[in-house]
Amino acid sequence: MSKTDEKNETAKTSARAKPRPSAKAPEKVVYIGPSRPGIMNGSALIGGYTPAAQRLIDADKRLKRLFVPVSGVAKARQDIKKGGALSELCKIAQGVE
Repeated sequence: MSKTDEKNETAKTSARAKPRPSAKAPEKVVYIGPSRPGIMNGSALIGGYTPAAQRLIDADKRLKRLFVPVSGVAKARQDIKKGGALSELCKIAQGVE
């Protein structure tokens, strides 16, 4: 193999796309609980919780379930409307100081 052929082969190899770890996009969640000081029903959060949201979660870890991925908002709202488990969490969230 000539030096030119080696250079061409090296260039082809390095030009190939190497698998890279995919950069994980920040998760977007929507708060479906009752409006409270600092956070309203329907608030979209990207990449983390606001201080008000964190205080709510710190008060009762179960309330983290009121922050649902965008893809699950419709189903979660149906659960609340039907009086399901999320409905009970909304009542708890209402009483948190």
